[in-house]
Amino acid sequence: SVATYSGIDAIENSKYTKFKSELKIMQTYINNWYEECKGADETKTFKENITAKFANIAGKNVSAPLATSDTQAQATLTAIGITTQDAQANYYVLKDAQKDALGIEKEGVTQDVLVSIIDRKVVSYLGMKYKDKMYYTLDDLGEFYNVDYNSQTNKGEPTFKVKTENATTNKATITVYDVAYNDGYINKWKVLYKKNNESNWSVSNNLSFDVHEEAKYDIKLSSFTGDVANSTTTTLPVFLIHKQNSTLANETDKSKMSSKNPVIPQGFRAVNINSNATDFEGDSTATWEYTDNTNTVVRGWNDGLVIEDEIGNQFVWVPCSLNKIEETGQPTIVAYSKNFSYPAANNYILSDLNTSDAFDTTTVNGITYNSIPVRENNQINTYGGFYVARFEAGLSTETLEQSAELNNVYTSIPVSKYGAKLWNYIDYTHSYVNAEKMINNTSKYGENKSGLITGSQWDTIMQWYDENDILVLQNWGTYLNVDYTISGKYFLSTNKSIWQNGNMSHVSKGNPSIYHGSGLNSKGYKKNISDLGGNLWEWTSEQYSIYKICRGGRSERSSSDIPITIRLCVITTDSNHDEGFRVVLYIQDEPQKEYVTDGLLAYYDAENNTGTGHSFTTTTWTDLSGNGNHATLNNFNGTDASGWRSNYLAFDGVDDFVSKTGITVDGANGTIEIIGKYTSGDYIFR
Repeated sequence: SVATYSGIDAIENSKYTKFKSELKIMQTYINNWYEECKGADETKTFKENITAKFANIAGKNVSAPLATSDTQAQATLTAIGITTQDAQANYYVLKDAQKDALGIEKEGVTQDVLVSIIDRKVVSYLGMKYKDKMYYTLDDLGEFYNVDYNSQTNKGEPTFKVKTENATTNKATITVYDVAYNDGYINKWKVLYKKNNESNWSVSNNLSFDVHEEAKYDIKLSSFTGDVANSTTTTLPVFLIHKQNSTLANETDKSKMSSKNPVIPQGFRAVNINSNATDFEGDSTATWEYTDNTNTVVRGWNDGLVIEDEIGNQFVWVPCSLNKIEETGQPTIVAYSKNFSYPAANNYILSDLNTSDAFDTTTVNGITYNSIPVRENNQINTYGGFYVARFEAGLSTETLEQSAELNNVYTSIPVSKYGAKLWNYIDYTHSYVNAEKMINNTSKYGENKSGLITGSQWDTIMQWYDENDILVLQNWGTYLNVDYTISGKYFLSTNKSIWQNGNMSHVSKGNPSIYHGSGLNSKGYKKNISDLGGNLWEWTSEQYSIYKICRGGRSERSSSDIPITIRLCVITTDSNHDEGFRVVLYIQDEPQKEYVTDGLLAYYDAENNTGTGHSFTTTTWTDLSGNGNHATLNNFNGTDASGWRSNYLAFDGVDDFVSKTGITVDGANGTIEIIGKYTSGDYIFR
């Protein structure tokens, strides 16, 4: 029996050796392809060159399918921790036909493999079980081969990039990638890392490793043999998911939070876009770090700071206040308010700009959803800003077909992720219900919630853009008059029902128009927010008469005709190819306290002052109790200090008053409750 077991071990060891050898051979090919694609066509991006290489291999019309179209490939990548669709889309499936077309000797590599040139990684398609453990990659085997290796003689310092992945509340993965050398290549490096303020280095033999503290980490490469100099050290800030609403310094005291020291909501972490390398760096270098030791001002607070939840949904900080704040030598903090000065155009665009943000509700499967789930002013007053989704709402489904019938559903959760398939062909009600479903899990996010963007929020962003001269010349965005190139998911104005995947370029005024996956157009970013200008019209909760208002324009029109500020009246049941939505965050530490509304003689709400939403011009304050005891405004002049403002009523302290006669209250048993605020001479009634 001993001989038998020895024979089995010999066979298993032989398979293991062959398995490892084949992966090393494939790694050599990948390293060569990596260099080839980097310098193939300087007019194209690296990704475009990779796509071109696999598009029509060696002219033999042999396609190399993406891993995302192969069930087994998806299962294998998921097993090794590559779980997102975006990450899996970097991998191609190579079987015998593809290997033959690529000139790979089938005798040398008999197994099917998955390859990612951009990640320089080879993965066994089926893996191998050895001594009760599954192996898929050279990393699994303890082999540090996921770097270029052709020469042992180079003494130059390698360069590399680093990024943070898979962050949770107690750990994050740091990944080293794009390792390159000045002249030739060297194999078998190790990764050294330490916290920036410490002196002792830790060692990783893999390109990815976990850390368990939020800190700045120094990272470098060093030769295993010690005969090559260390690489230059790179510093990477690592942020973990926050367990409660708190500042970057993990302060939970709300008095420490402001426009300049943004709250990071529970369930989210800070993301430094330009130092946490991605494929979508945006247009801003906003950095999550304090300007000094007082921990009161975050660098780049006015430039589009980004946060991200555990599954990769990203939002951007919009600093604002209930009143405009101007300080000498500092960026202006805009007022959170509607702005009716933004232009309207064409006879189908709103001409009378007296609109309101509507408080709509609907019940789905016994759950009531609201178009505005949390009172907006509360978070502006408390936190000094709000978060808007970085990307247009996307679908995580793989279906290529699209229609109003397929997309008007309550069975999916929207995402705010780069490259996602747009959630278009959706009407107003489905938009606000699904927007509220996105961030609505107390175990993850506490009492923070999401909702559909409002007209006030859109206008506040426009005022923020205006203060920073972004609206002076709108020669950016996904519009008919803008040149741009995208790589990823898209559909064409001439074929609206099918999504495609690949590279597309649009020339100004050219046809067909392109509707692209979230964030793919690099010319669509302002303050790190993508696609506010063009691509899709976006539903808001703003209302005019029987219509809801869409904002932002679409790819089939020019920015001169329908600029980012425009309002479009749309019937709520519309659900066209060019209509989508965007989500915002509502931050709160406790469930919103509701006022007593049962059994009232009269009920006045300064946010919902018309019964259907908020109006800036109404002189009748609608009684929401249903008893018809509507009140009348007297002597208000419609200014900041006298009249309706951003969902509140300001009294000038001179002669403004609200009247309603004919209500009899029993002084012994009746109650009158008024919630107001005194601010610098202005009496604000809420």
